[in-house]
Order: sequence, then structure tokens, then C-alpha cells
Amino acid sequence: MARCSGDGGSCCRGNAGASFFSGTPQLLPRRPVGSEHPLPTSAGFPDFAVLPSPAVSMRASNVMQPQDYKEAAALERARHAERQLQSRLLNARERLIGGDYNAWAAQVCDRKMQEASEKRKQTMMGAEMKHHDSIASILEEHQRRDRREFEKTLCEFRQNFQKPENRQDFDLSDPLALKKDTPARVSDRDASNPVSGMQKFAGEDQNAPQRKKAQQKMNRNWVLEQQRAWDSALAEHKFAENVFNKSMLEFDQSAVDLQKLELAIKRTVCKAVKDFNQNQVLEEVERKRIDRRKEEEDNMVEITNNLQSRFLSEDLEQKTRPCKAAMAEWKNIKKEQLNEILRVQKQQIEDKQVASLLPSPSPFPSRS
Repeated sequence: MARCSGDGGSCCRGNAGASFFSGTPQLLPRRPVGSEHPLPTSAGFPDFAVLPSPAVSMRASNVMQPQDYKEAAALERARHAERQLQSRLLNARERLIGGDYNAWAAQVCDRKMQEASEKRKQTMMGAEMKHHDSIASILEEHQRRDRREFEKTLCEFRQNFQKPENRQDFDLSDPLALKKDTPARVSDRDASNPVSGMQKFAGEDQNAPQRKKAQQKMNRNWVLEQQRAWDSALAEHKFAENVFNKSMLEFDQSAVDLQKLELAIKRTVCKAVKDFNQNQVLEEVERKRIDRRKEEEDNMVEITNNLQSRFLSEDLEQKTRPCKAAMAEWKNIKKEQLNEILRVQKQQIEDKQVASLLPSPSPFPSRS
């Protein structure tokens, strides 16, 4: 594939013109907007594409000849080739790498189809293997069950019909032969033990195991008795401790109740003292209020008396004493009034002197 350098439009036009026709180039108008493959103007192509066309004679525009159809077909082929060339040139991958995109797409499609077929094959093989495994596990389980049943039946047959004691030589290999045999010495008074048998000697104690067991039993009883005594003492101690704790709790509760009662009494006494003090304060306040009111009334009476007295009113008609006229009861007394008062006083003195010269009457009545 030839690469073009410089002006891509001129190169493409030159190649397209040289590869298809030879002759006089012809200017073709630009394809209308909205066509299938418009000529791109941004890549350097002009508004008119230069395409070669064979030399034809001028004909009427309104008459179509067979050669016109051939020329139109050739023109369409040229346009199609130019579109193919432009699509190859404008594709950066094909222009720079030189790869075949359609071939690559076909390879990718074939690869995907192959992978899908392999995946289906693997899925089918997995399902088949899973089915075979399930069948094998079922068969194996059946085989184990049949073997277990066979072994169980064989064991039952041997236990029922092939017992060891039914054999002829069982007495030679009996493991309980010594236990089944009669002991050589049962007790110290066994009659089957003669003197020549040498089964009894001086100092032997046949009942040592029984005596030891009796001693162990007695010791166990002693230990149990001590344990019971210890448990009883511990229970009594716990009971006494519980009683003591209960009594202490009762004493504490009594003390708390007494303390609460004392506090209640103290609160009552404090409340009573407080009420008494409040009453005393109220009485003192009331007494002071009464005293203040009485003092105010006395002051008002005194002020009223002073305002209505002869000293301030200067009323000569009012006399404190009927026989005397107090000179100090008026202020700004006139000279005539003072002379009148002095005259009256002098007259009174003379009357007293005359009265003193007359004989005084006897206090006792006379006898007739």
C-alpha cells in the first residue's frame, strides 16, 4: 500500500486519476450533503474531485444514449474506488500499521466461536463427568452396603452356630479354666485339705482379706462419721452466724429507726421552735406596730391640744383656773390686760385679808 506525504488530497487525486483512466481530467461537482459517502473537505480535499473521463463528444443534455450509461457506470466505479481509497487512507491503523482490519475481525470472530465451542465442549464433558461420578458413588455405596450386610450375616452365623465352647479341644484352651477349677484351699477348716497336702501352715491367716476389708469399712465409717460431725458443726456454726447476722441487722435497723425517730423529733422541735420564734417575731412586730400607732395617736392628740390651747389661740374667754388668770398662758399680752390682772389679784388679796380678820365659825355645833 503506497503512503502519501504532504497534501493528502492532491496525492490521492493523482493516484486515483492515474490508476483508472487516461485522458483529459474533468471537474466534477461536490456530492450533496446527506449522501452515503461524502467527500471530506477537512482532510485536504477540495470542493471538486478531479476524475478522469474519456473524451466524448458533446451531446444534447436531454437525450440519453447507451454510451452515457457506460460513462455513468464508469464514473460510479471511479467514485466507489475513490471512496475505498479514502476509507483506507483515513484509517490510522491501516495507514500506519498496514493491517487488515476485516481479516482481524474475522480472526477475532473465529477465535470467539472456537472458544464458545470449547466452552460448550468443556461444559458437556463436566456434566458427563459429574453424571458418571454420581453413578460411581451410588454403585460404591451399594457395594459397601452389600459388604456390610454380608459381614453382619457372617458374624451372626459364627455367633449362633460356631461358638468356641462347641469345639472338641475347647477344654485345652479355655481361658476360664482356672476360675472354673475348685480352689486348693477354701478356708482353714476345709476338710479336703489333709495334713499331707501341706495347704495349711502355722501363722497363716486365711481371713486376712476379709479382715482388711472390715477394717477399711470401719475406717470408712469413722471417716463418714467425722465428716457428718464436721458438717453438723459447720451447719450449726453457719446457723449461729446467720442468727448473729440477723440480730445485728435487727439492731442496726432499730438503731436506724431510732435515729430516724430522733431526727423526726428534732425536726418537729426545730419546726416548733421556728414557729414559736416566728410567732414571737410577729407578736413583736404587731406590738411595735401598735405602740407606733399609739404613739402616733398621742402625738396627734398632743399636736391637736397644742393647736387648740390658749397659748396658740390667745382666747381670753378660756380660763384654766376659775379664780386666776395665768399670765403665762398668753403671749404678747397688752398693758391694759396686765393692769386688769394685777388689779384683780390685788382685790383678791384684800378679800383674803378681810376674811382673816373675821371670827372663824366653830367646827362643833352649839348646844341650845
